[in-house]
Amino acid sequence: MNLLTHKNSHMKKYHIYLYTPFHKNSKFIPHLLEHVLLQRPEEGISWFLEDNEIIWKSRAFFTEYIVTCDESELSSLIARLRTKPKRECISSEYPVIRDELNRKTYHAILYEKIWKKLISEKFNNNNIVKLNFKDIYWYHEEYYINWDIIVLERDMKAMDSKVDSELNYKDVIKISLQWIKERVYIWDISLLQFFHSLYLSEFYNSYLYYHYRVNLKKYSWDTTTFYFYDSFVCLSVPSELESILKDISPDFTLKWKAYMKKKLKKNVNDFFNSMNWAMMAKYWYTLSIKSKMELIDLVSGH
Repeated sequence: MNLLTHKNSHMKKYHIYLYTPFHKNSKFIPHLLEHVLLQRPEEGISWFLEDNEIIWKSRAFFTEYIVTCDESELSSLIARLRTKPKRECISSEYPVIRDELNRKTYHAILYEKIWKKLISEKFNNNNIVKLNFKDIYWYHEEYYINWDIIVLERDMKAMDSKVDSELNYKDVIKISLQWIKERVYIWDISLLQFFHSLYLSEFYNSYLYYHYRVNLKKYSWDTTTFYFYDSFVCLSVPSELESILKDISPDFTLKWKAYMKKKLKKNVNDFFNSMNWAMMAKYWYTLSIKSKMELIDLVSGH
């Protein structure tokens, strides 16, 4: 039975997560495996059309697959993720990856510059490297076969955590990119720091959107950027926005907190859910709604 072709009343959406850390300071191998593992070229055009219905993403230290299917098809998909990929599939997909990685965005370049400063000058994120089948097969066995695969709908665990009011950043670095200067605020990663900086970024970006559209009557292009890695979480703020973020009104702050709490209770935001699952992949549990609400209460202006 092909995945996604059997429709019945037991169909549901599943979110599948794997812990996929960087290999030799690069995301190249997990990125390549993300592309390759679900391919079935022997089935011709059909596999391509069907697998296009699956959402897959490779992030800082995890890979996610989002699929709608029944339980038996879910088992089939997980089996495919654990199956050693064929050399010809890897070689065939390599030019596609190479083309994708040649198109670097501002934020991809900024991300790499941050980690070069914090981790290693050898850090190259998604830069193109030569195919090394020994490394690829070792990585697949280590993280796709020996490591547990999380299915959110089956494995989700949320826990309360004592929220400390002193969630201050540990360091700040300055980075210049093109004509923009960025100040990057850095925390050691933990469940609390991860969600605190995530909500802080969301708070700032909501205000920037409001300020530009309502107060300045301009289209909003400027944002802060939330980044994370295995051991750090960062919030990058363009220097020219710092003065704006110091003037967020108490009224906006109060209304934003009420809005965010309502949004979290509804549990419909795909990005926030994805961040939950990232923490599941790393810690095997995430923060409870109660603890998240307490973190939102701590959010304030710059």
